[in-house]
Amino acid sequence: MRYSAQTITLSVDMYLSNLSSRKMRNQLKRHFQTKVSHITILDWVRNHQSLESSTPSDIAVPTIQLQDKNRWLELIQRGYNGK
Repeated sequence: MRYSAQTITLSVDMYLSNLSSRKMRNQLKRHFQTKVSHITILDWVRNHQSLESSTPSDIAVPTIQLQDKNRWLELIQRGYNGK
C-alpha cells in the first residue's frame, strides 16, 4: 500500500469535518511530510463513504418534542445555570 491506513483514515475524517481536499493535502504535507494529490484524497473519501452510509439508521438519536415553548426555554436556562 502506497499510503498508510492512518493517512487514509485521517483524510476521510478531515473531509467529514468539512475540510477541502486541497487543504487536507496541505495539512498532510506540512505535518506528516506526506505528498498526496487532492484527487487521491477525494478517491479515498468516495471509496470509504459507502461504508459510513451503510450504518443502521435505528441507532440515530431520537428527537425530543416539547409542546410548551416556555417549558423548553425553562429547561435550557436550568441547563446553563446548572440548577
